[in-house]
Amino acid sequence: MGRREEGGDLEEGQPEECTRDGGREVVMSGGRPHRGKLREGDARPGQPAQFGRDGDMPRIPKKIQVIVIWLLVFMPSTITSQEWSNPAHYTELDPRTGGYLSYSRDFDTGVDYFRRCRMMYHSVLDEQHLGEKPLAWHFTNLIGQSGDSTRLAFRSDNLYLVGFRNKQDKWYTFKDEDHLIPGSTPLGFRGNYASLGPQETGWKNLVGVQVGRKALMEAADILSNYDPDVTKEEDLKVALLRVLVMIPEAQRFFAVRKLVYNSWENGGVIDEDTAKLVVNWRRVCCALLIWNKTGRGRWDSEEAIELRRIGVRDPTQALNTVDTMLLPNRCSVMGYLEYLPRNTNI
Repeated sequence: MGRREEGGDLEEGQPEECTRDGGREVVMSGGRPHRGKLREGDARPGQPAQFGRDGDMPRIPKKIQVIVIWLLVFMPSTITSQEWSNPAHYTELDPRTGGYLSYSRDFDTGVDYFRRCRMMYHSVLDEQHLGEKPLAWHFTNLIGQSGDSTRLAFRSDNLYLVGFRNKQDKWYTFKDEDHLIPGSTPLGFRGNYASLGPQETGWKNLVGVQVGRKALMEAADILSNYDPDVTKEEDLKVALLRVLVMIPEAQRFFAVRKLVYNSWENGGVIDEDTAKLVVNWRRVCCALLIWNKTGRGRWDSEEAIELRRIGVRDPTQALNTVDTMLLPNRCSVMGYLEYLPRNTNI
């Protein structure tokens, strides 16, 4: 949702150990969601789970077994099957009380936990499995002015928004993505930016998108109260664009995060330069990954040349532009994966 690059992105120092951070709390899947906490006792994707000898699950006290059985039988349907079966990171954003910066840091915690590695201080997401459920989810409870909330489901491998849940506990996904969330209802449009506005060119639908506290609360109210028989499709798309810009795009690009932060109280809009940058996430990441693969000397890949059109002319500018990095399924030069050892800093 809200991430396809125009003309291509259909999918789309001091070293720091790329392992679990000390003190980061992990709770088992039977626990309640915690703000900014990780659920599931699983290791990060690609690491062995911490089970008993020979892979056996640790012995669980009978009291806990009874509690877990009770939860499985009587837990309300607000927690769907996929939330139980996949590791997940939970956050909450309540614009009524501020907290955008702290929310962004909480989201970063989940990104860092499920990342593949770090490259020059930037988290590199894990390999994408498009069309399949991700190895993990990022769930955000977004609260509106009315106090109603919507739950947003983002993939861990590319931060794409897959769907949202309204206050009636009904999940909705973009077209052709309902198989990712059991029991969900697909919307009548896809999640690429060209489908979320009147313009055929995706970035043009981002120009003028409102950001800030008020804009995000309005979006939350529309999603939490969404009713396909009542809500206008145009209003739904506006709400989704705001969410996509202020959450995943702000995690991908420093400029977007800064804009949202500076516009939090008085509001602001996405300008043309920022809109063009947003739809080039894959290209920026490809250029950096190819540059890393070739010894960090040459900056002349197909993607690097294309980035000159938006003012990104060298690796330093690219690194200062992007925060979280995508691991694209395709770039003009492949074979960069072997230069990204898992759980390392390069």
